[in-house]
Amino acid sequence: MKALSGTVPLAVLAAGVAAAVALLGLCRLEPGTHTVRAQTPVLVALDMDPTGNFCPGDGVNDCTLGPIDSCVSVAAGASFQFDVVLDDLPLGGIGFGQAAIDFQLLWGAQVTPPEPDVIDITARSPVSTLIHYLQQAPGSSSMLNDAQALPRLLPPYVGSINDLGTEETNPPWTQGTGWRGALTVAAGAANGFYKLEFDAPYMWVGNSVPYNECETETPPGPGCTLQNAVVAVGLSCPAPTPVPAGGVAELPDVASDSGWSTGAYAGLAGGLAAAVLALTAGAWYARRRRAR
Repeated sequence: MKALSGTVPLAVLAAGVAAAVALLGLCRLEPGTHTVRAQTPVLVALDMDPTGNFCPGDGVNDCTLGPIDSCVSVAAGASFQFDVVLDDLPLGGIGFGQAAIDFQLLWGAQVTPPEPDVIDITARSPVSTLIHYLQQAPGSSSMLNDAQALPRLLPPYVGSINDLGTEETNPPWTQGTGWRGALTVAAGAANGFYKLEFDAPYMWVGNSVPYNECETETPPGPGCTLQNAVVAVGLSCPAPTPVPAGGVAELPDVASDSGWSTGAYAGLAGGLAAAVLALTAGAWYARRRRAR
């Protein structure tokens, strides 16, 4: 029994270290904080068919997104609606609700390689509770700032929407439409695949602090994946080559705006507990050998 008595303080120490560090990890998950940020990039996509993109406007439930169509097949002279949609919006604790989206669209001769300019942006929808994710929180409203004259015959088109009221936090608001407009293809346009693209350096998905979720500097955002689109004039979708993508912003090494993540605390707790228990077992085994 004497050989076993010396292991009790070490066992108690092991349990105490594990419990204390685990408690620190739980504190990092306290509701209402924004210490843990999402690692999934925000998807900002051009949806060439807005069917299924809907916000309930009830102040409780998330918006829905239908299939995101990156290609639309139309005839020359056709007009149709399209959406700028967002998905996988990051965790939003206090001070991190969504507040704005700003973007620029390019098409035609300014796209490399040069293509004929057969696309005009001819209309934009008014901001509606049933469309826009920035109007979902109780007491929230938003403003359409892109006051350019339409039709817009040459790029870029600059879109901008700001939240004027209560922030839309996540949960529950993780996705939705950021802007809705209409394109018209010129009559007599030659058959072909025509690009509609985001101008990546000008993408801003802002929260109410404000920070740009598409940037990964301090405090880190999750980054953004930009998904562009193709208009197939007189041809069938999909396009013969992959839809051009705007790229993925680099993810931060640790998706937390300060200190260690909860995973780091858990790893430390497990490592310390394992080390101390190994020492305990070694000491117990050595004492038993000496007692023989």
